[in-house]
Amino acid sequence: MKLRILPDECASSFDGPRDWDNAGLMVCWHGRYNLGDDHRYSCDDFNEELACDWDSELSEELERLDYDVYNALLERAARNGVDSPWEQSKYARRLIDPKKRKLIDEVLDRGVVIELFFYDHSGCAMNTTGFGCRWDSDPVGYIVCDPETIEREFAGDFDRAEKAIQAEVKVYSQWLEGDVWGYVLEDDEGNEIDSCWGFYGSDPKENGIADCVDLDVCEVVYE
Repeated sequence: MKLRILPDECASSFDGPRDWDNAGLMVCWHGRYNLGDDHRYSCDDFNEELACDWDSELSEELERLDYDVYNALLERAARNGVDSPWEQSKYARRLIDPKKRKLIDEVLDRGVVIELFFYDHSGCAMNTTGFGCRWDSDPVGYIVCDPETIEREFAGDFDRAEKAIQAEVKVYSQWLEGDVWGYVLEDDEGNEIDSCWGFYGSDPKENGIADCVDLDVCEVVYE
């Protein structure tokens, strides 16, 4: 028998693996491509917005720092002889911003947040480590797993959650790269016996084809 392995030409016409039941949320910003999942986060305030989504009480505390504490620090600066409004604001922000970052980081530490990098040159790819060519690759966003999902899906195991969303990035990159395959199984006379599509990655021992076909009795041909 012959096992013909072919690129899945239809894969690019579908929405891809982000339509699956994923553990992570892939948040991306790009000027030319619609990447990752639908989201409402802004690029500049992503950490704060995400942390407030994960902790409903954080937003109130950050607002208190930005208004009540900020105004109190402006008054203190004025009493201490700082006349310039810009210098007063600079003084207040110098004290408030580290406290805000600490509160935000403490909340984000309850989940998993991994930076994403995008490569665009004669094809597209994505990973979590960066690419060698700085001219054709840039940070593009994050993939995150929230505390509730980590507890519900992974029994609180952060390592398992991180591995799961890392795997999601790998599969998504395979889809971007067109690294999606199918097979046609033929008998010795060339008649089609079976076919199936939508296998991510070209290695039949890893992508699931070996679970459908006995590779030991087949001549494997890539086309």
